[in-house]
Amino acid sequence: MSTPLRNAKKNNKGLGGQGKLTDKVIGELSKYYGNAIRNNKNNTEAMKNAILATLYHKCSTDAHPQHQFCPEGTDSWQKAKSDKKLNDYKHKRALPEDVFKAILPIYGDLSNEDLLTRCIGGYTQNANESYNNLIWKIAPKTGFSGTEIVEIATYLSVCIFNNGLKPLLSFMAQLDIQVGKRAEAACAAEDERRSHDAEVDAKRSKESRINRRIAEQQQADTDEALETSYYAAGNF
Repeated sequence: MSTPLRNAKKNNKGLGGQGKLTDKVIGELSKYYGNAIRNNKNNTEAMKNAILATLYHKCSTDAHPQHQFCPEGTDSWQKAKSDKKLNDYKHKRALPEDVFKAILPIYGDLSNEDLLTRCIGGYTQNANESYNNLIWKIAPKTGFSGTEIVEIATYLSVCIFNNGLKPLLSFMAQLDIQVGKRAEAACAAEDERRSHDAEVDAKRSKESRINRRIAEQQQADTDEALETSYYAAGNF
């Protein structure tokens, strides 16, 4: 989400500036987008509504509230409506109409059903990359492999990707290759190592994301402070 938003800001200078699409706002919208997927990881329709809710809520004003996608009972405006206290409700500063129109297509692209279907479960790793990597280890891209070799590599990769190395023992048995305890132990140890490495990588990735978000937030706060000082009345 952050990349297309930054590109939109870069390609349209009118979208930047105080009260518009600042780096801080881009960071917030990107965080809300990720949360919308993770909090509704088993329902693509709920994902889409939550994603659109983050945009329309951010662009709502007292004169033009846009909370049709916001969940009832949890959204502050919806709660004020159910409590019949809308007259006391005040929206925070909203994104201008030109910003809303500029980034609405981005939200349309990033909330289509095909994309969200791949987010079922809330996964962030691209499984295809790991699967392809297994194929390339058996049939490296650096050399030529015929159709039969590629097919064998594909079948083996599917088995390894889904069930680890243990299926290889079954293949060996079917080829009348005697499977000893050392082979079984080696496969079990390798599968355990892969599982452990995956957990470590996931933890590192999470810590890296947290640190990156902190750094981005600090940079966004600095940028917004600079923008505020540049655009303050009487500076020029």
